[in-house]
Amino acid sequence: MTVVQGLDGFLGARWKHQAYASTLVRRFDGAVLTVKDAVGVNESRYGEDSEPDWVLPTAQVRSGATPRGAAASILARMALEPSMGRMLVHDFRPATGGAHSAGGSDTGHEFFVYDGGTWVTGVERFTADGGLLQVRFCPLDQLPILLPPGDAERAAAGVRALELGGVTELEHGRDMTPRHVPGNRQPPRALMPELPATAPVPGLRQTRE
Repeated sequence: MTVVQGLDGFLGARWKHQAYASTLVRRFDGAVLTVKDAVGVNESRYGEDSEPDWVLPTAQVRSGATPRGAAASILARMALEPSMGRMLVHDFRPATGGAHSAGGSDTGHEFFVYDGGTWVTGVERFTADGGLLQVRFCPLDQLPILLPPGDAERAAAGVRALELGGVTELEHGRDMTPRHVPGNRQPPRALMPELPATAPVPGLRQTRE
């Protein structure tokens, strides 16, 4: 019991990272909803040196909150109905310096992306939250230009998850999701090497009649 408690304490001390939740809201033509905060509070800005103005609608998962609840809060701020679908993307980005490399407890950033639905509208831009939040729909092929690299990678991964089903698993933006390739059947895995047919069974004595 003391060993388990010690292990729990070790893991609790080492596995600490900030979590963020985003929503992927699309227009009927495939354009993706992006936001820009007039007061400079874009919670998806997570320490990158270059921070473009437009980002995916993202909120930090605060203590006691859930990723789904955090994602719903940003939809509510835009005055959109917070009825989200399933989770589309999980992205883990290990810390590359700072507190972790100096012996701190920050091990990286974790991102969740939820399906925010498809909206039938011809609106290109609008404002929300008393004019503090600018909102625009961006064509999918323009996202790598408009958004930070991480947001663009998660948006593309979310679209793939909608098309293929399941959840796209990213590690630092790289798609690590196991994909089944039709026609590519792998042989079953053996739990242990097969024994020769004449191999004696340990502990079993053979007798002759």
